[in-house]
Amino acid sequence: RPARRRDARGRAGVASLRYDKLGSGRTGVGTVTDPATITLNTFADQAQAALRTLADAPGIDASRLLVVGHSEGALYAQLLATRPVLDGPRVSRIALVMPLALRYLDLIGKQVRGQIIAASALGSISPEQAQRLRGQLDAATAAIRAGTAVPAALDPSLAGLFAPANVGYLRTADAVDPLALARQTPGGMPVLVVCGTDDVQVDCPDAQALATAVPSGAGHLVELAGVSHVLKVDGSRNPANYSADLPYSPELERALAGLVTG
Repeated sequence: RPARRRDARGRAGVASLRYDKLGSGRTGVGTVTDPATITLNTFADQAQAALRTLADAPGIDASRLLVVGHSEGALYAQLLATRPVLDGPRVSRIALVMPLALRYLDLIGKQVRGQIIAASALGSISPEQAQRLRGQLDAATAAIRAGTAVPAALDPSLAGLFAPANVGYLRTADAVDPLALARQTPGGMPVLVVCGTDDVQVDCPDAQALATAVPSGAGHLVELAGVSHVLKVDGSRNPANYSADLPYSPELERALAGLVTG
């Protein structure tokens, strides 16, 4: 389905470029030899290089570059819009789809606490275990923000998340506030913010706050009813269905088309 959408844009005269994020797909780990050295800038530089590649391609109107970022990718779309490289390609508009609207560790904390509440309600963990997990989550978050070592002997459900190889990225990503970036959006730049009512990872009120923070009223929120975090029409609110063969949201396609042609 994504390929068919790209074909439709091509027939309409809209060129697009997608790439595998470092650590995924055919890109792999690239030249990285130590995962602990990966920071926010590692991925921001990759996004900037991708934008330059598109801008330099034959037949591209570099004055109408649109960046679409999904989930964590929305943070990089914001960075490209607000921190252009000197003499580099400029972004004319951005779409933030199911975006991070909170600081990175705040969003992780919100999601993990929701999982703890759900597990407690099912009786999978005891009240004492829930309290211990919340305490470890808070301690790990505070340590990363303070630049100190993450406490040892975390519960297995948290240990992978806060592994030493992840700390550098978590710290640098958390230092960037998406709301602050939204306020820094160049005046008049159209910003489409998209949320799904059945997204269990990003809440529509948070997305609304992101759209509202864009200067000059240039932020526009679109709520997709019955759509999950992976852009599919799915009201189950069950991440196990992310890979299910379900239709993608036609409302999202229309919203993006309006941003492209607007």
